Amino acid sequence: MTATEETAVATIDQVTILTPEIYNKDGGIAKICAMIELEVAGFEPDLSTDTSRKEIASMAYKVAQSKTHLVKLGKELTKGWRESTKAVNAQIKETEDRLNIVRDDIRKPLTDWEQAEEKRIERVSIQLATIHAIGVIDFDSTFEDMEKLLENANSIVIDSEVMKHQTSEAEDMLSEAKSRIQVAMIKKKQEIAQQEELEQLRADKAESERKLKEIEDAEAKRLQDEADKIEADKQAEIDKIKAEHDKKESDRLAEEKAERIKEENERLASERREENELNRQRITTEIAFCFENVGLDATSAKLAAEGVMDGKIRNVSVTF
Repeated sequence: MTATEETAVATIDQVTILTPEIYNKDGGIAKICAMIELEVAGFEPDLSTDTSRKEIASMAYKVAQSKTHLVKLGKELTKGWRESTKAVNAQIKETEDRLNIVRDDIRKPLTDWEQAEEKRIERVSIQLATIHAIGVIDFDSTFEDMEKLLENANSIVIDSEVMKHQTSEAEDMLSEAKSRIQVAMIKKKQEIAQQEELEQLRADKAESERKLKEIEDAEAKRLQDEADKIEADKQAEIDKIKAEHDKKESDRLAEEKAERIKEENERLASERREENELNRQRITTEIAFCFENVGLDATSAKLAAEGVMDGKIRNVSVTF
């Protein structure tokens, strides 16, 4: 490196004009690294705006670019400088280590911010996804399910420090999700009321049909009872007439039988009387004959015999 080159390199932006000769000057690389460290130390990182954050990334990039250029210069020297390779590599290693530290130190606020921003963006995505999911209502959700969704929606707190420019979007999404849930709850309540009304109508209809059937059954039973009574009365009348007929017939038959028995008895009695009379006459004749044999005339004998037969003679009786 010439004196002009060394003098010309006063900022990190000018490191790229250096040549491999910088490694031949005692402490040349150390001065350049010190210059870079000093310039970075004077840089004030600002994370408040996108432009200032880009300035941090730009400064870290410049350090990395300077490191790459200086390392490249050192490696060029090794091609024609084999005997000095070890010393150059040591300086290269020192350069890499020192400037890596400087690069990482200058970029650390931005790196920390980027990591925090990455986590914030992840939290934003999770919250937006959560809000979106709450607004999705399943077809078979019950009223209680919707109440739970609305409770969860009301419990969501949107942190503007986390959401930043998406705060309004998240608030609109949450408001829309709540509205959808509330509308769905109103519809579900109407459906439940309609279902209850329909069930009540069905129950009323069933009750009316039951009562009507009871009335119809009672009327049918009354008519059947009347028909049964008429039939029973008719049958009773028939039975009565039959019983009266049967009784009359029985009485007639009994009278006829009694009459026949009477006639038969009278006939038998007549026959017995006739037979008794014949026997009486025969016995009377025989007794009269006996009296005639003892000396009575025929008339006296006949009168005496009739007296015996009539029981007019003491201690004498005739049985036949």
